Parts: sequence; structure tokens; C-alpha cells
Amino acid sequence: MTATDNTAVVLRHFESFRAGDVEAALALLDEQVVWWGSGRPDQYPSAGNHDKAQVIQMLSRVGQVMPNGLDIKILHTREYLATIHAVDVLATN
Repeated sequence: MTATDNTAVVLRHFESFRAGDVEAALALLDEQVVWWGSGRPDQYPSAGNHDKAQVIQMLSRVGQVMPNGLDIKILHTREYLATIHAVDVLATN
């Protein structure tokens, strides 16, 4: 797949999820998907690595509480990156 193809798959996944079509969003996940969430798993259930069965369970719960999907706008973003790598790539010295 090209980068454009990959981007289209990701956009379809999130559009399906936003529209409340959890089944369509899940259908775009590979059988060997690893879904990672930041945080401590003992404090936050979505933290850590999750296989497809766990992702299905997690996203299905979200679909249950938001059956009509989600209509939001981004208010704030935060970027996380490996600083040493970012310096190598982004530095303009």
C-alpha cells in the first residue's frame, strides 16, 4: 500500500467510528493489530497494548455510550516525540 492508501484507511476507520459505525471501524483492523494507549494499565484500562479482541471490546463499549457517533471539533492538541530524533530531523542549523 502507498502512504496515500494507508491514509485513506485510517481516515475511513475514524470516520466510521465518528459516525457510530463501530463494526465498519473494526473491520479495518488487521487480525494482528496492536492498539497502544498511554498511561498505567493498573490505573487506566485503555493503557498498554491491546490485541484485536481487546480492541473490539473497548471500542464496542464506546459505541454503546455514543450510539449516534461523535460530532466534535479539535480544541487543543499535544505532540509527543522522541526529542533526540526530532533534533536530527527538524534542526535547521
